[in-house]
Amino acid sequence: MLTDCAVNLHNIQTLDKRKVGRYVTTLSPDRMHEIDDAIRFALGMDTDS
Repeated sequence: MLTDCAVNLHNIQTLDKRKVGRYVTTLSPDRMHEIDDAIRFALGMDTDS
């Protein structure tokens, strides 16, 4: 990314792929793992408890 950015996974919603804008970037495998962990936590699927 050319600038810093953030993602909020506290309020996850689904939407039609056609409503998503243009492709922005690719995330590293480490960052995707963090995103995956956050999604699992937000959905109550975390296994750390």
